[in-house]
Amino acid sequence: MNMSNQQYQYLPVRLSHLLTHCSVGAVVRGPDYLMIVQDISKWTALDGTQPREIIFVEQIKATLNIQQTLREPPIAKLDKHDMPVGTCIPASRFPSWMACDSCGLMHTKPWIEQKTDKPICQGVVNGRACKKPLTQVSLVLVHSEGHINDLDWHYLAHKDAKHPTQKQCGREPLTLKLSNRRTITCIKCKANARVTPGTKLPYLGWSQPWMGYAPELPIEDLGEVMEVNDTRIHRVVTTSALVIPPESRIGRHSIVAQLYCDQQLRDTLNLKGSAFQKRSREKRVAEKLNCDVPQLKDAVIQIENGFPNIDVSMTTLKLLEAEYQAILEPIIDLKEDEDFVTHHVSDQWHDFLQQRNNTLSKKLNSLITDVVEIRKLKEIMVFKGFTRGGTMDDEEPTVVPPAIDKEMDWLPALELYGEGIFINFDNDIITQWEKNAAVIARTEVFKSRFARANIRFDPDIIITPRFMFLHALSHLLIKELEIQAGYPSASLKERIYASIDDENSMAGILIYVAIPDVDGTLGGLAELTKPERLEKIIIKAFEKARWCSLDPVCASHDGQGVGLLNKAACHACELLPETSCFCGNILLDRIFIKGDANSAMPSVLDMIML
Repeated sequence: MNMSNQQYQYLPVRLSHLLTHCSVGAVVRGPDYLMIVQDISKWTALDGTQPREIIFVEQIKATLNIQQTLREPPIAKLDKHDMPVGTCIPASRFPSWMACDSCGLMHTKPWIEQKTDKPICQGVVNGRACKKPLTQVSLVLVHSEGHINDLDWHYLAHKDAKHPTQKQCGREPLTLKLSNRRTITCIKCKANARVTPGTKLPYLGWSQPWMGYAPELPIEDLGEVMEVNDTRIHRVVTTSALVIPPESRIGRHSIVAQLYCDQQLRDTLNLKGSAFQKRSREKRVAEKLNCDVPQLKDAVIQIENGFPNIDVSMTTLKLLEAEYQAILEPIIDLKEDEDFVTHHVSDQWHDFLQQRNNTLSKKLNSLITDVVEIRKLKEIMVFKGFTRGGTMDDEEPTVVPPAIDKEMDWLPALELYGEGIFINFDNDIITQWEKNAAVIARTEVFKSRFARANIRFDPDIIITPRFMFLHALSHLLIKELEIQAGYPSASLKERIYASIDDENSMAGILIYVAIPDVDGTLGGLAELTKPERLEKIIIKAFEKARWCSLDPVCASHDGQGVGLLNKAACHACELLPETSCFCGNILLDRIFIKGDANSAMPSVLDMIML
């Protein structure tokens, strides 16, 4: 990432962060200043080269309703002279205003005039130069349609002025002073005003700080003053999916895949010439691909016939339904270079639990039907845009696309590699429990609150008793994995498979780890599917659902968090780091696991008769 306001500084950033809190439009804190990340139209090399395309994801694109090409954010590395080689992500220093913590004097983009990353105050105090360090002003103006800009401090200082000389002070550059980061004063006419977060002001600024034009808005349209660390300033809109068969079965190192990915080699084979020249080119390309000419010709035929989607039927199921079926269906003739490698251990699980004597183990044997060790998986995460401002009472916020105001044929995306544990639950037991009146009544509270909160997820969440049960249990399992297996909960993620359908009912949990490294992880998580280890983790999770260290307050809570969308859930029992929960730590209630005697609400385990 580099700064683009004359003074350049190169800052390293994690690849995965470029799709989350360091993505387009995000205000990012660097070592010395704040900056805002520019849109993807600026993410191309000087010669016009675009970032690397992510291939073999047509099924995911169709499932996620994405028409654009998916490309990985560009990567630059530092050479021996600490200069970047490759394409950097551009960012602009923002906010543009800085103030002196000592005398309060304000400056606009002083780093340009002083040609330094650490400008100092040019004011005079008691006849002496101040020369104290300047810090960026933390207040900005945000519009719910996705715009953001500096506050018009001159306008603010004079907008409520009553004295004629103050009204006529003018719009020319004035000397302003900011006291306690809240009161702005014009030194010339002494007009002043107090500015606080939440103040509504006419939005007359630029669309984005690096885009030198104002959006077409009604004159009376208002923006909101916000602190730069307000979470509403930038909310990412991302979606993700697992690469599953048939595309996961395309070997990255196969001859046809290598030829498909190398347009230059294909162009070489398509050059016109004599039969002798053609045979010579085929031989050179075959040597480069480390194969013989017949194998090369076979690869060419496959590509001409529609590789990579030749002779396969792409799924028409919804995203989670397709993943769920892929996990449950054993894959025959697995190869090492495939991207979705599963190992079913359900038989070992049931054989082990049948030998156990305690009641809980026997109930788990009935409740859990399938356990799958996912030795290798690939997740595609796609950045679709961001939103700004707004409250729960507003209409659905405007999603700003990654290219802001240009038509781009690609979206930023990442390939994340890892492993996981999948646990499937008996649909008949869950269905019987879902019909209980107390269970339905408690679920209806969450459904109505969720509808009022106006929160959207991709894919959509349908609030049902089974979803509430699976989501609460997933969080407890992640916490237990952290304790018993040493996995930090921030590194783990969840996918909840919960639907009620005559043909495709689902009741499963996938807990996995995925990182942007083709080598993936070390296999420690998948190893936990061994029955003797997994049983301890699941039993502990159920036991901890019964009692929280903050009970009875936690268990009796009627609503907390965003939109009151959590009940019996707190940091001591259910809440996880934001990166782990796919819906931002809401819709959690461990009563759906342990039941509630006061309302005659049974637990799922109560439905199992031994």
